Amino acid sequence: METDKNNITTTENCIKNEELPSSSSPIPPPPPPLPPQSTTVTTKSKVKEESLKIILPENFKVEGVEKNFSVVPEKPVTHVPFVFTFIKNQNSKLKNSKAIISSKWTIDGENIEKLLHYSNSSPTISFTPQKEHSGKELVFEIKISPLVFGQQPQNKSNNIFSKLFNNKSPSSNNNNNNNNNNNNNNNNNNNNSNNNETPVVIEYKHKILFEKNRELLKINEPSASNNHNNNQYRIIQYNILADCYVSDSWYTNSPSYSLRWNSYRSFLLIEQILQYKADIVGTQEVDRLYWQLFKEMNVRGGYEYYPSYDNTIDSPQTTMGGFNNQYREGCFIFFKKDRFSFIQGLEIDYTKLNRPDQKLLKKELVELLIQDPIYKSCITHFLEHSSHHVHHALVLLQDKHIKQKIIVVSKHMYWGSQGNNYHIQCVQIHLFTMILSHFIQVNKLEKNIPIVVCGDFNSSPDDSCYNYMTKGLMMNDDHHLTLAGKYPPAFNSSHFDNQPEIKSIKHDFNFLSAYSSRPDGEPKFTIVSRAFTGNIDQIFVSKDRFKVNSVLEIGEKQDYKMLPSLTLASDHILLMTDLELIPSSQSF
Repeated sequence: METDKNNITTTENCIKNEELPSSSSPIPPPPPPLPPQSTTVTTKSKVKEESLKIILPENFKVEGVEKNFSVVPEKPVTHVPFVFTFIKNQNSKLKNSKAIISSKWTIDGENIEKLLHYSNSSPTISFTPQKEHSGKELVFEIKISPLVFGQQPQNKSNNIFSKLFNNKSPSSNNNNNNNNNNNNNNNNNNNNSNNNETPVVIEYKHKILFEKNRELLKINEPSASNNHNNNQYRIIQYNILADCYVSDSWYTNSPSYSLRWNSYRSFLLIEQILQYKADIVGTQEVDRLYWQLFKEMNVRGGYEYYPSYDNTIDSPQTTMGGFNNQYREGCFIFFKKDRFSFIQGLEIDYTKLNRPDQKLLKKELVELLIQDPIYKSCITHFLEHSSHHVHHALVLLQDKHIKQKIIVVSKHMYWGSQGNNYHIQCVQIHLFTMILSHFIQVNKLEKNIPIVVCGDFNSSPDDSCYNYMTKGLMMNDDHHLTLAGKYPPAFNSSHFDNQPEIKSIKHDFNFLSAYSSRPDGEPKFTIVSRAFTGNIDQIFVSKDRFKVNSVLEIGEKQDYKMLPSLTLASDHILLMTDLELIPSSQSF
């Protein structure tokens, strides 16, 4: 099926042409494009927005009472801790006063008191909505003694919520909570009547937001000979948005609290990945501060990962494979440790290609490549001095059950658009296939070894990089391969082939994009951001070694509006496919 020529819509003047730098001047990442006019907040479900409501007693004269309470996030979302905080100040006298008279929390009318967590250090009451709470209505009502804002109350009722304001352990005496609460509420009502204390009432009501369910689209039926799913692999591709690229000024469509990794985005993103129980997860823009991701994927998900990662909460120093602290984000591959044995890994660092000690390609081949002015500018300037999109990951795994070896790659291609640095992408994708061929040859692997390439390719199905991956060649008349109006001389160089004149650059891998197997072909978009909306993420697989049985549908544009949102933590959309391994004897 023909792909829409307008698959990627970019804003005008999105990036200036990048000039060749001096050897001493690193190349910064390209500036962000100009924002579009719309700044719609995505809520993923139709809800009435209701803020925290505070009802004060008649003749109550204390000002700024609303500043003593907060809820974060403002809207409850599944998997994200929802925290009500009583902000202590010099007038509160909270430590030894029984400030909270009563409290009632429900979801669709059902009491959730047993799901609440109390902390007397803040003090806070928190609740983390789970998937079964999706779309249901969270309601709470808290009554607070008005005397806490002035003089200390004479009555010191001992109820369940007093644990917030004394030194008792929050976990003590939970079994008697309901009985104590009922008795204490009755006592409080009598005491309030005697002391004429009309409480300050805090009310909150809102639907619990959630990620919309996505359809698993069946492409092919599993083979009857597939025994116990031993030949089935579930693959995820996900650019998870590095924290170093997030700012309130850029992502204005979302409230600032929803952009924070530690307190918000981490809870959404980790659960989003783990729910699918994939065998392999290819990720990009993994920030070196994302220690929670590695911990949860390993402990809860049962994944190992490559490259190595070492970080602790107490230490700001982070090691990401051999990259150390040189890079803030990178590509990682997670794989189920009960399914695969790790044989070997390769850090594809394009900044090192021109070094004498590099082992990605034969030294003689690199020397030939840089004789071409375009390849030289890309290898020795753009890629060598860039800090973004130049370090990819490759692993050689072996299935523990069927003993089949598999190559998995996670890539993040150099950013560019047609007419703006696009030749760098084309050179980089050509270098990648040569590095992949070299890896197979050096390790004496079978020529038709199964390969999965996950990535943010920063190019659409209409572009040369996609066509190069799926068709195996780039022609020398490709209008994308221009630099100051000149075609790369390398295409006409005999260094790349034994023929006297070369009209194309080729590779021998027979790749298929998993999502191209959909009846409608490639989806229109895999990213929805201020910069543009389009299809730039793909999962390429060996066409003669894998059968695509299903893909996770993306849905319609109105399902997303703008990313990241309150329910989705990245500006990219998670891709997933179920593959079936074709035995080597049956491949063609």
